[in-house]
Amino acid sequence: MNPDFDLFDHDSETLRVKGRLTELFNDFEITLRSSLFAERNGGMTIHGIFAEFSHYFNNNYESFGDDQLIELFAFIEDCLITDYDVLNNAVYTCFLENIDSSKIKIKINIILGEKTSKYLKELDM
Repeated sequence: MNPDFDLFDHDSETLRVKGRLTELFNDFEITLRSSLFAERNGGMTIHGIFAEFSHYFNNNYESFGDDQLIELFAFIEDCLITDYDVLNNAVYTCFLENIDSSKIKIKINIILGEKTSKYLKELDM
């Protein structure tokens, strides 16, 4: 990874996020391999992972099962209640702000956690 990014990301947290998203969505790993956000050595920041995932999510959400969406948004909510501000910021700015379709929001609204739901409502104001 670029040494500048080490100031912002914890490698263990980045790996945890990447691991969880690829566990829930197996083919997201393929998307990550060709990501514009990847460093030459294959490393990626948390912001890069969530930015790439937002595009993946917007393009594929209709094919996701309810169980996947429930687990995803439980994970998102867990990310938002952590004390790790870089992770909070990545979720807000690189994922939630990129869910731009009202159709997507209608489908996922019933499974959102409290912080996620509140943030998306504030974005619509």
